[in-house]
Amino acid sequence: MGEPLIFTSSESIVAIVKSLVKILKSKHDERKDELTRINDIFGNCEALARYYIEPNGQNVNPADELEDGSILSVRSGIFRTINDFLNRDIVVRDGASQMIVLADAGMGKTSLLMMLKLGHLTSFWPKNYHCELLKLDQDTLRRIQQIQNKTNTVLLLDSLDEDPSCRDGMMSERLEAILSSTVVFHRVIITCRTQFFPDVNESNANKLGKINFSGYSCPLTYISLFDEQQVKLYLKKRFPGSLIHKMGLKENLKFETARTVVEQIGSLQFRPFLLAHIQDIVASYQQGSTEYDLYEGLVQCWIRREVRRLREKKQINVKESDLLTACVWIAESIHKNGRHTIKPSELFNLFKSQSTVIALREKPENLVLSLEGIDIGTDSLLNRNSNGDFRFSHTSLKEFLLVYGANKALIKDGSRLLSTDKIVKFLHCRISNRPFFGFYNDRGGILLVKTRIGKEHIIRGNFENAEIIGVTFEKDALQALKGKSYRGAKFVDTGLGEANMAGSNLSESMLENINLRLANMENCLIENASFKGANLSSANLKGAILRNSNFENANLDNAQLAQADLSGASLCYASLCNANLRESEMKMALLVGANLASANLRRCNLFGASLVRANLISASLKNANLNQANLEGAKTTNSDLSDANT
Repeated sequence: MGEPLIFTSSESIVAIVKSLVKILKSKHDERKDELTRINDIFGNCEALARYYIEPNGQNVNPADELEDGSILSVRSGIFRTINDFLNRDIVVRDGASQMIVLADAGMGKTSLLMMLKLGHLTSFWPKNYHCELLKLDQDTLRRIQQIQNKTNTVLLLDSLDEDPSCRDGMMSERLEAILSSTVVFHRVIITCRTQFFPDVNESNANKLGKINFSGYSCPLTYISLFDEQQVKLYLKKRFPGSLIHKMGLKENLKFETARTVVEQIGSLQFRPFLLAHIQDIVASYQQGSTEYDLYEGLVQCWIRREVRRLREKKQINVKESDLLTACVWIAESIHKNGRHTIKPSELFNLFKSQSTVIALREKPENLVLSLEGIDIGTDSLLNRNSNGDFRFSHTSLKEFLLVYGANKALIKDGSRLLSTDKIVKFLHCRISNRPFFGFYNDRGGILLVKTRIGKEHIIRGNFENAEIIGVTFEKDALQALKGKSYRGAKFVDTGLGEANMAGSNLSESMLENINLRLANMENCLIENASFKGANLSSANLKGAILRNSNFENANLDNAQLAQADLSGASLCYASLCNANLRESEMKMALLVGANLASANLRRCNLFGASLVRANLISASLKNANLNQANLEGAKTTNSDLSDANT
């Protein structure tokens, strides 16, 4: 095999910038049409190339590194990783030619693909190979079929997480269809947010840089957070200073101020999207700012600047609050419709219909005029493509505006907005006393994060498949939980102590590590649920159907479980001291290492149950059915086994 081809390299960045300038200045270069298409769909390619800093790639999810300091990833320049991938010999087309690139929002996934495409457009690419860059949407598979010379084409597919065809839990099916349709291409690179990619866990994503999915074994790489040196290089590009600064004769105050602020921000400084707007971040930053605060400051700085410019240069007067509200409604509209853009002709009707509910100081036509007059420059948060359609400079801005709009009651309850990982993170950054019943997960369940819930919200809410994270239930709300369905719901960091959930359906729900002390769950239907590590001490579960549920390491001391059905349930290493399990059904239950000291197990059916190493000291098993039960290593000192069937 000869010398490897050079598809991309760190050294090509400066040359790409120079070539782009020439192409854009030329009147007859046909490549300008393709650059216009890229600008329309992906963003300003000239500004990107001018300030671009190559990130590293790594074989471990950066989020795992941050959570577990013992994890060590192998990092290298991502251009080198991709160049090696584009050059390798591949015989079997089992996914080896299709690379998955994962990263969190604002980490540079789209920018990476744009730089690869720009390298091809500016001729820094092997002559016999073509490159196609597409934003994934409903029309992608049709366009893929139309591409000529597939075997010599590198196909770049951006933002699987934003593909409308992935909605309603269809991402796995969509990814399988994409992989199946692209196996004949020379190479394929697909980007996606880490949290959206299907089944990224220890079973199929590993430290060797490979992921197994539906019969495909694809190379996998994560985009690393910027390190301090990369941040410094970026700031030097943005604030190069004059010759006096470079000679060290005078301090470059803009550079030093920006560097001080990003150092104070902490880990958020390493997200390229925020660095790209560092001037507005510096202007609005306050000590202790969360990511939500940074985005709010960024948006407000931009709104203020545009309102001032509209007034001074266009003689258009518009209120800052109304322009911001208009942006919220645009975000809501494009998110609901699964689009990336909105046409100017749609704005008037949008603002008119929305303002019938929320009063605006401005007339809808004046808002449209204001938006059409904004400065579409490098730092603009709202841009326009060559058709004049509006789009946000980054998806995370849309997601912030949705959370901001929900927080400020600018978006109506019941709007049914599909949540994303970024929306959840923004919701985590603030605490609201106003629950918003508008965000839903991909299973159709409502999403409630860090808010307070009252009785009136419980009465009107549908909590099946819900995600309830960091929620505070007021006392009257805890008593109003009874008799409702929470099937498939997920409760995280949410206290339910003394809650009245009697007669409720909690099947397939997740309440791991939740405080349910003294909760009333009498006669509940709770099949296939998970209560791992939960505190259910003194809880009332009398008559509850708990078949095949998981109570591993749970605290059930003094719990009332009389006549409950725990068939096939796992209570391994659970604590059930003094628990009342009288006449309960525990056929084939797993009680390995469980602490049942002084528990009441009279007339309990433990047929085939595993009580290996269980603590049954002073427990009452009178008239219990222990036929085929495994009591190996169990402690039975002072236990009452009279009339038990063994």
